[in-house]
Amino acid sequence: MKELTNYFTKKDIIFKQINEIMPKELGSRKKIGIYHATSVKKEFYAIFIVDAKSRFLRKNADDLMNYVKHFLQILIIVLRKKYY
Repeated sequence: MKELTNYFTKKDIIFKQINEIMPKELGSRKKIGIYHATSVKKEFYAIFIVDAKSRFLRKNADDLMNYVKHFLQILIIVLRKKYY
């Protein structure tokens, strides 16, 4: 988590809140770090950390896009419950 915050701090992005989402919630069994963060400028970030020893393939990119779709669906549901 410290490496994550240091990386974004160097890019002048400061987070007010960072939440980890378990890959199981998105229907995945892969080893991937998924975070939902809110900056102090009230911008939302979806952060995916993939740690692989081999090269990154097109199949991996397609999987990440599917995770983003599921992530957005969950986030919309949570925000609707919170603000409506």
